[in-house]
Amino acid sequence: MPTMNESIYETHTQLFTPQFSKQPNCTLFCDNYYGTIDVVEYIKSIGLEYVGTFRPSRLGKELSQNLEKLQLNQVVQYPVFKEVKLKKTTKQVLVKDVNVLQWQCKKQKILTMIYTKSKFVKQPCQMQEFVSSRGIPREQPEIVRYYNNNYKGVDYVDQLTKNIKFPGRCTRWTTRMFIYFMQVILVNGFSLMKLLHPEYKEIKITDYVESIIDQMKINLTKYEIKATPRKIEGCNQPVVSPIKGPVIEAYKHYHVYTKVSAQCVGCKQCNSRYVCSCKGYHLCPECYKTHISEQNDIRGYTHIYKK
Repeated sequence: MPTMNESIYETHTQLFTPQFSKQPNCTLFCDNYYGTIDVVEYIKSIGLEYVGTFRPSRLGKELSQNLEKLQLNQVVQYPVFKEVKLKKTTKQVLVKDVNVLQWQCKKQKILTMIYTKSKFVKQPCQMQEFVSSRGIPREQPEIVRYYNNNYKGVDYVDQLTKNIKFPGRCTRWTTRMFIYFMQVILVNGFSLMKLLHPEYKEIKITDYVESIIDQMKINLTKYEIKATPRKIEGCNQPVVSPIKGPVIEAYKHYHVYTKVSAQCVGCKQCNSRYVCSCKGYHLCPECYKTHISEQNDIRGYTHIYKK
């Protein structure tokens, strides 16, 4: 099993190499989950600049313990050392053009950032005055101000994945997790599409999500569907939306025999050991016939996404 740092590094190498190798001199803004020393070195090697929040524990035990205790509004800059494993010992090697900044922004909060040398930020530690949205004058380091003005949806996606709510006694948490992370993927894909294809800037995220869902339906059914094209504002090519198609085999309803008997949901008069494969309801044979005829309709395969 790869470690968390190795999996993060593999994600960056597979995701950013084909997209940004042909577009050098760009700046990548990342959250602290993706910020590792190996990732920053890789981003720098392909000609990109890196700015993002950072976890001090990833500097190593010895280096993280040597960080000074800061006072309020104090800013300190540190060079970055990388631990290289040798045969018997470990060696600390200086990483060029990469620095770590710590800022005591509140009494009980220290902001840590890692960044490479940037053409747009000449003095990262210098305090810069600005006026907040509420009209209050404040001060921030120049590199922090540069990050806050350009990160856009980085913290928004982080807030989506931070808390995933489930009701009590939830038996379908895998389905909820799938839908939840699909929403995060759609937000990232929508922002990346606008960055790489400026001609699609007028498309709304609702139209983008509908087009992706239509394509997923075509791939799941594996059936040549005759459909009418549907035009989207700002899109040159019409998107095909399926009208009718066969029922997906994975979502068909059938009876499953269980050892536990429970009251029938339909008639509520007798107990049954047969459970519907999708709904999880106990049904007697008579109620099952009416249930299977209604749910195995072409409109019934999306029922698992309803609350």
